[in-house]
Amino acid sequence: MPVEVRVLSEQARPQGGKYVLPIQIHNRGDRTLSSLKLQVSCKSVGGVTTEGDILIDYLGEGASTTVYVYVEQHPRELQIRVQPFAYQLE
Repeated sequence: MPVEVRVLSEQARPQGGKYVLPIQIHNRGDRTLSSLKLQVSCKSVGGVTTEGDILIDYLGEGASTTVYVYVEQHPRELQIRVQPFAYQLE
């Protein structure tokens, strides 16, 4: 898959009682991706899992973008998984 994902837990910042977590997405391919869908799963130490989706309209060949999600706890206390789920090639 031409998509590389990095969860930047060390850059998470508190805001409004939650944490803003940056996630960097990089298109390693040589074609533009459209309708890129990623699934995000956060599991707490207590076993509670929160899931959500991220949709990126376009990500050009070789391009990177950073998206931000809110999480309830500091990312160090969570098992975070971000999985590319679907995309179209342009």
